[in-house]
Amino acid sequence: MPRKGPIPPTAVVISGTRKIMHAQFEFVQQILEGLKANIFITGGCEGVDTFACCELVRSRPKAKHIVVVPYKYKWNVGHHYWAEEHGCEVLDMPKPDRGDKRHPNIIRNAYMLELARELAPERARLVAFPGGPDEVLRSGTWATIREAGRQQMPFGIYPLSTAPASRQSGVWVV
Repeated sequence: MPRKGPIPPTAVVISGTRKIMHAQFEFVQQILEGLKANIFITGGCEGVDTFACCELVRSRPKAKHIVVVPYKYKWNVGHHYWAEEHGCEVLDMPKPDRGDKRHPNIIRNAYMLELARELAPERARLVAFPGGPDEVLRSGTWATIREAGRQQMPFGIYPLSTAPASRQSGVWVV
């Protein structure tokens, strides 16, 4: 029996490492191509965030694209301007509350998950691209994975070290 009414929104948050080798771009692209969503939220940092945003805007121009920039993050401004010019909503995070001692990137990551839940309450997901398969305590990507677990949000983990040819020497793109 066909579905009646509009398809409910599905929001995907993309989180990943800042360091990505040329051999890993195709791996990330293949994962992104398999995503079924109409809302994509990325973090505005260099590396996986930027690549994912650009690829998703190119391949899914009708989707809603949101780039969430950490407080006082000025390292990737060119991408933020590009994202705005290509129809993305770019959100700059406000100054954290005085009592919040978390790093601005960690605050941003938690907000991205909350935003996904707000936009697609029953269909929010995290797709994470950490550097490797082992959890790292001082990693924003792994902190986002842990937060998704606390929020009981479904997530997929795609370590870049498992990408074909990722162990070959290559140029790091940041």
